[in-house]
Amino acid sequence: MILGNATPTQKGISVYYTNQRIRTSISNGISNDYIAVAGNTSLPQGEWSHIAIVGNGLTMVQYINGILDTDLSLANFSFPTGSNDYDFFIGGRNQAGSNNLPIQDAILDDVNIYDQPLSLQEIYELGDIDQGGAGTNGTTSNGTTIPQYKWALNNNVLDPQGSLDGYLLGGGITFGSDRASNASAALSFATNATGYVHLTGSKDDLSFLSNTATFSISFWFKPGGTNSQMLMGNGTPDQKGINIFYTNQTIRTSISNGISNDYVAVQGIMVLDVDQWHHVTITGDGQTIKQYVNGNSDGELPMSSFPFPTGPNNYDFFIGGRNQAGSNNFPMQNTSIDEIRIYNQPLAYSEIIALGELDTGGSSTTGTQNCGNIAAQYEWTLNNNTEDTQGGLNGYLLGTGASFGADRDANSSAALSFNASSDAYVQLVDSKDQLSFISNSAVFSASLWFKPGTNSSQMLMGNGTPNQKGINIFYNQQTIRTAISNGFANDYVTAQGAVILDVDQWHHIAVIGDGQSIKQYINGVLDGELDLSSFSFPSGQNDYDFFIGGRNQAGINNYPTQATSIDEVKIFNTSIPLSEVLTLSTSGPCQNSNNGSIWSLDEASSTIYYNNGPVSIGALYHDTNYQLAVKGKILTEGVTVKLYSNWPDYVFEPDFDLRPLSEVEAYIMAHKHLPEVPSAKEVKEKGQDIGDIQVTLLKKMEEMTLYMIEMKKEIELLKKENQVLKKIIKK
Repeated sequence: MILGNATPTQKGISVYYTNQRIRTSISNGISNDYIAVAGNTSLPQGEWSHIAIVGNGLTMVQYINGILDTDLSLANFSFPTGSNDYDFFIGGRNQAGSNNLPIQDAILDDVNIYDQPLSLQEIYELGDIDQGGAGTNGTTSNGTTIPQYKWALNNNVLDPQGSLDGYLLGGGITFGSDRASNASAALSFATNATGYVHLTGSKDDLSFLSNTATFSISFWFKPGGTNSQMLMGNGTPDQKGINIFYTNQTIRTSISNGISNDYVAVQGIMVLDVDQWHHVTITGDGQTIKQYVNGNSDGELPMSSFPFPTGPNNYDFFIGGRNQAGSNNFPMQNTSIDEIRIYNQPLAYSEIIALGELDTGGSSTTGTQNCGNIAAQYEWTLNNNTEDTQGGLNGYLLGTGASFGADRDANSSAALSFNASSDAYVQLVDSKDQLSFISNSAVFSASLWFKPGTNSSQMLMGNGTPNQKGINIFYNQQTIRTAISNGFANDYVTAQGAVILDVDQWHHIAVIGDGQSIKQYINGVLDGELDLSSFSFPSGQNDYDFFIGGRNQAGINNYPTQATSIDEVKIFNTSIPLSEVLTLSTSGPCQNSNNGSIWSLDEASSTIYYNNGPVSIGALYHDTNYQLAVKGKILTEGVTVKLYSNWPDYVFEPDFDLRPLSEVEAYIMAHKHLPEVPSAKEVKEKGQDIGDIQVTLLKKMEEMTLYMIEMKKEIELLKKENQVLKKIIKK
């Protein structure tokens, strides 16, 4: 018994811990006339868990660590009056006549009781929960939730966040299994269902969706077929509002200003598997509408030329196909939908990942993020904050010449910035022991964003040198170099990158060790690999703490970090996969940065979408003049090259200037190759463009054809002259 004042025969409420789950019961004081809600979330032993139980008079809802655990309808409960039978107790009770389940080997703290229901935002703050997954001193970057609908038992379409309760209308709707196979826990539509959920009053309350295009909509969706369906919305081409469709197994979002056929739409390309749950998010920031499916970017639409409307929408917001007169009717077909959330501001990408319970590779799961165990994470914000937002390895800023400057989204005072003469660094106290796994096992991952302001060699972070045990990451001649040492004099190994980092540009750096090798990635591209098969791994703690920035520690090489910015340092005690490297190099608080690459991974179809910058495959270098670099051979069944150069049909034009063969001969004798054809030396040094060489070779073939035609004419003329001469000789 955790707290409360009731039993099945006494009026009040009780909260229990049973079978590692939370159970809440409420009784009206009549013998055994009580109802109870049993949780689904197993609480880990030996760890703190935040519990919130909220009642709004109609429903009682349990949250564990900010996540909805279960809820209970109070529609059939007979509410009592007057005072309770007993006082409120915290802990197991020995009150005569009451059940006695004493608290054993447990700790309680921060008990708060309110006379009104808390919002989800307040629950996050009380639980020190950031829905993006990282602690932020008890706050959350989540948008203000307007309505939120998560169906559970008893046909519950209540809004636990506000007053926009839903009303179930029409036929063909039941409450089926959710994605965790809980019965009667998701809204389920039969084939050709005519039913829908009507949010009364939403034409005004949700008008910001189309009036500002500043919003987020998140939901889970399980299609049962391929038929086009209306998932939710309140507008059509003739009516103001927003619509979300499932069409051709993709997601399509349209927004209308209420003028006939004056609407815009974003069409997704990701094919949604039938009979599988998918997480869908649509966000708008007033400038652009973006779609995400299972955490992957799935289309965007600029709103710069859209004439935004004003006032309430023409119709209320509906969930499911609508039969409203004058509106398009695409009924839901053998489909389930659940956990709809609507916000009045755009969600960050990290929040989309959290709502979709996705791993950072972007695939849909029913679990949690799979980025490995974060040993330390540093994301500087305001007020010289070098605290570890994941653990206890807080940093201390030492030396001079460091400040907090602009991050890669131009947010002021949001990144660690070193001036041109800085000798400053951040020391992570006690990290010589806690981060010793980096050099002891070489099973780790380090991720950071880095903006060099010069080409001078600099120490970015680490705790070792050739004579001291640990790891170092350097910026050296505009490349990245990682060294790992076992503590013996000069017994160390290094991975040297080849990618040149542009000065005054943000770059994402990831260094990954799996115990067998260390790999470097720059902006998601492999940039060097080190074999550790002959490395003698040390043991015990490191010689020095871990530092971020150039260090002045006696006996340690000093490459001060100067004219440089560093941000979002993350250290993991596991080797994260490439999909997570790509996510770290594109997402997070600065997901919309113009300096980051944008990858979108659809693991179901094994397809990678990429829409910004060049790509390297197995390449240790990348010439930025090319969009794709491949180290090794390519096997394919066909190559199509679309040329924008002039195809050499002009060779057959009457005014084409064909070189005399005597000039061609002279050129060949002088240069040892045909005119306009690259030499062997040029091809060896620069390679050869397939399209250009095809054009050149075709031109030479066409010129050769002209030479042959000319020669044939000359031969025919010689034949005729020869025949005349023969006739003269015979006479």
